[in-house]
Amino acid sequence: MNTPRPAPADAGDGRGFFLPDFCEARAVLAIVLMAALLALVLSLARQPLAGTFWTDLARTSAYLLWTGLLCAAMLCKARPWLARQALQTAIAGAFGLMVGTVAVVSELVYWFGHLWAERTGVDSTIFPDRHWAFLLPNLGIAAIVGALAMRIAAGDVPQNLASLSILELETSDSRKLLDALLAYPNVPSRMHEVDLSLAPRVCVTVHLEKDGTRLDLFSTLTTLGTPMDVTAQELRIESYFPADDATDEWLRKSAALASN
Repeated sequence: MNTPRPAPADAGDGRGFFLPDFCEARAVLAIVLMAALLALVLSLARQPLAGTFWTDLARTSAYLLWTGLLCAAMLCKARPWLARQALQTAIAGAFGLMVGTVAVVSELVYWFGHLWAERTGVDSTIFPDRHWAFLLPNLGIAAIVGALAMRIAAGDVPQNLASLSILELETSDSRKLLDALLAYPNVPSRMHEVDLSLAPRVCVTVHLEKDGTRLDLFSTLTTLGTPMDVTAQELRIESYFPADDATDEWLRKSAALASN
């Protein structure tokens, strides 16, 4: 069996991959909203509305937003590599990226506040003043949330599939047949590459090409819902529709010429 081809360097998605695509704007927006809501809840739980509430809210919001967005960026960039790994390795890698990002951000925040206090001679109420009291709880929370997130995202995985990579799950049984089909002459070179950045199609299209004209079509089958006899039950009506704008335009022009 051939080794599955690696995902292209710029691929950001893997069909069947358990992690959401954090490169998408919808995922980034969800992270921003969750960080803002979580910061509000934490600030309300720690501080009364008077006094230092707004300072605590600003500090917590900034930290959670930077941490969440940086975690999303790391998972976005690492997605092609994670999609090529065995499932357990991908889960451990994503978990390590999240906890590591939280650790780096926490260290940067603390040392920036430490240098600020040394340079100005004034302790800031925004930055933490106790190193381990700030770092360790953040790592603990990141580990708990990351483990729960990975468990929810991965779900229950059968033991016989846990050691297979995502690409092997898709191509292990069909790779020999696919290689045999790709060995035929005049097969487009683009069909030899597995592009994980493309979303799976809703249906398989039919490609017709002659004299430089290419048509892409998809078909539908119409049947009777509640047939009362065998003849009606066997009735199938297949209709073809254009799958892209170029095919639609060509068919409309052909129909207009045929009607004249």
